[in-house]
Amino acid sequence: VWAVWYYLLGYPLNSYSQIGEYNKEVKEANAKFEKEYANPSKETLHAMGESIYLVQCSACHGITGDGIGGKAANLQIWGSEKGIVETILNGSKGLDYPMGEMPAGLADADGAKAIAAYVAKEISAIKSTKNENLVATGKELYAACAACHGEDGKGMDGMSVDLSKYGSASFVADVLNRG
Repeated sequence: VWAVWYYLLGYPLNSYSQIGEYNKEVKEANAKFEKEYANPSKETLHAMGESIYLVQCSACHGITGDGIGGKAANLQIWGSEKGIVETILNGSKGLDYPMGEMPAGLADADGAKAIAAYVAKEISAIKSTKNENLVATGKELYAACAACHGEDGKGMDGMSVDLSKYGSASFVADVLNRG
């Protein structure tokens, strides 16, 4: 009888609790944050991104994004033709695609340069290359890459990296969402 009375009438539903106070403070802080950052300026977004990078990414990629001497990807060349060459030569790790990691050495230096020219010009969001003369050769050599990335470079429905987005903000977002 006492338990029934306590749960139905005696339990202080509207009384003070530390959890209730905490939840109220969190709600107020969130509302203040949302109001303050509803329309952030470019400078504010840059500062926020820099802060996140320094806390989450710099431990592996270095404060300058240089990859700390090959220990991680060199983010200074990401989104460029040179970045494609580096990935072909050194491989890619840590993105957990179903087809697995890309091993290093899938092409020699000249082949990597040609494949990168083709991917940069014809497949990626970059749509340009410094090596126009290598695009045709790169297209032929890309056939080995198509086994994982597909003929169109779109990653075969998420099985591997979508190269058609390489060089765009959506590519970076895809990588960050995988990590």
